[in-house]
Amino acid sequence: MRQLEMTVNMAPKGKPRHRNTKTGRTYPDPKGVKWEDEFAWHVRSEMRDGMWTADVALKVDVIAYFDRTADEAKQYKNGQHKHMKCELPCTVKPDLDNVLKIALDALNGVLFHDDKQVVVGSVVKCKCAIGDKPRVWFRVSELKVDGLTSEIAKLRGAR
Repeated sequence: MRQLEMTVNMAPKGKPRHRNTKTGRTYPDPKGVKWEDEFAWHVRSEMRDGMWTADVALKVDVIAYFDRTADEAKQYKNGQHKHMKCELPCTVKPDLDNVLKIALDALNGVLFHDDKQVVVGSVVKCKCAIGDKPRVWFRVSELKVDGLTSEIAKLRGAR
């Protein structure tokens, strides 16, 4: 079973909404397009194998490591919150679904033909450990039929 695991050293981002012109036409947010292009470039530069074929079902896992706020870093330096050496949950924007959306859109045409091939996905949003840089880790793997059955069982809590 083929699998690709990679860390892209750039700050994670959520998929922005489309913009509207005064005439009512919509267009993608340029900052989001730039992020997707840069992310895709990093992935292409590290790729060893080609794209998955269009008939393969895929599983994608993403961990988005967001930067700490200045206030959190200051609290750590002042001796408060020693637990902040490790990753912490990120409970602020962007929304979880938008983090996954922008990553999948960036990988379209790079690792797979279309993100409709992704049938199982998971995302974790966290704040970097002190001293770490913001980044996006992801894993793309093929999903066999029995793999889908086991993913459904995990979600339902079956053993």
